[in-house]
Amino acid sequence: MNRNVLIAILAAILVIGGIWYYSSSEQVEEATGTAEQAAETATEAADTATEAAEDATEAATEATDDAAATATEATDSATEAAGEAMDATTEAAGEAADTATEAAGEAMDAAGEAADAAAGAADDAGAAMTEALDPATFDPDSVIATIDASSLDEGTKATLKSAVEAARANPDLVQPTIDQIKAALGL
Repeated sequence: MNRNVLIAILAAILVIGGIWYYSSSEQVEEATGTAEQAAETATEAADTATEAAEDATEAATEATDDAAATATEATDSATEAAGEAMDATTEAAGEAADTATEAAGEAMDAAGEAADAAAGAADDAGAAMTEALDPATFDPDSVIATIDASSLDEGTKATLKSAVEAARANPDLVQPTIDQIKAALGL
């Protein structure tokens, strides 16, 4: 998956999680007017965070599929942090709309940190993919894991994995197999 999709999913999770939490909270029922203002502020903050995350993602244009797996872990952490920010926003709804604005700012910071973490993870995963696709350090299991983590269609994955298995049995096929995999991945 590319980072834009992950960031959009994160933003959607934040908004849906906030809506779910707000709809089930007794505090929201007691302070409907304040909660509506807090939800509107949180939605605006999520939109702003999404825009900032998209801008950060565009700056780190070439992420690998292995980075997507690592970015998913970072997204899970960001989701947890965003959940904590949503809890803080819910408490603030009972107190004042100003406090909700402050919590939304914290959510924006957490989304920015998550985008930074995802960019770092993409760099780490890119280095791992480069090492996996080096004929000098050919490790068939690592190469197969790289293929499985890619966004290639299942038919192409099966063909490439068969080539890796053939290269495992015949070292003379390692370089042509690596070249074929790189071409399929657009590297």
